[in-house]
Amino acid sequence: MLLLIIVGVFVFLYMRKNNEKDNKTMTEDTNQTHSEAETEQVADAEPVKVAEPEVASTQNTVDENEHLAVVEETLEVAEPEPVQAEASSVQLDWANTNLTKALELQNTASNAEETYSAITAAISECYKQRKSQQYLIYGYSLASEYEKAFEQYLAYRSENKIESVIKGTAFMQLATLAQDNGNFEQAIEVCNKAIDHELTDGTVTGFAGRIKRIEKAKEKASA
Repeated sequence: MLLLIIVGVFVFLYMRKNNEKDNKTMTEDTNQTHSEAETEQVADAEPVKVAEPEVASTQNTVDENEHLAVVEETLEVAEPEPVQAEASSVQLDWANTNLTKALELQNTASNAEETYSAITAAISECYKQRKSQQYLIYGYSLASEYEKAFEQYLAYRSENKIESVIKGTAFMQLATLAQDNGNFEQAIEVCNKAIDHELTDGTVTGFAGRIKRIEKAKEKASA
């Protein structure tokens, strides 16, 4: 009986030991399986992309800036030259037929004599209509243009040996237009130019006497 008990105990212990060994083996197999599964999941997972510093982009920007700097230094941008303001064309819708025709003849003149004759006619018409402010101002504005035409006409006369007498009528009219407009100094200057060319205004005292009258008118206007 005792022997059976001892044998039974040995059998129990042997079976228990085998069970523990089997359990240990199963546990290790399970852990290994889990470990392999995790390893496979990690292997299958997409690798995390580490953001690289944008060296290339920065380099491109630097290169572009350097290129622009070189271009700006190489190419000199031409500054727009200041544009000369052109004199506004005078509106002559108020001009009568005589003035308009005279100006048309001046524009179509073929020589210095025709130009001089046309501008003299234009000044004469403005002188006649000087009570109108438009004719008064426009007539005197032709002074410098007339003086240029006069000098060209003198050269033309010399070249073509023209000996007719030149009248100082246009100088007288320009002086009157300037005086009536209150430009006394300019009126005196016109008279002096007529005197330099030994012209007469058709009066007894000539342009010298006219200058004295202009100076008196100037003193009266200043008083």
